[in-house]
Amino acid sequence: MKQKHNSLDVQNVAINGGNIKMQAYQEKFIKDLTKQDTKVAVSGFIVDKNNNSIIVDDNTGSIPVIIETNLNLNNFVRVFGTLIYSNEPQLQAHLIQDLTNVNKQLYQKVKLLLNQK
Repeated sequence: MKQKHNSLDVQNVAINGGNIKMQAYQEKFIKDLTKQDTKVAVSGFIVDKNNNSIIVDDNTGSIPVIIETNLNLNNFVRVFGTLIYSNEPQLQAHLIQDLTNVNKQLYQKVKLLLNQK
């Protein structure tokens, strides 16, 4: 019997003619991040910025994100990356998406619905 996978958990990628399974990014609220999380996506506002990092706040918490970006303070963004822990959690970003033109209230409602268990 084949095991079914949720598309948020695993995506199949063909490489060199074979299939390998790669973990997909899991979209989460910052308050819900745990040490068991690895590849995550968080969305929120850029509330602080320096040369090689930003702070993203999603109204449930804030997290330092290691990435260089030309985006401005108060931009609404989604960041995809690997969660790392030293003393506090940080996100080593792979990609940042500008969501400034997205309806933020509707986006948050959809995100809440998708995160219900």
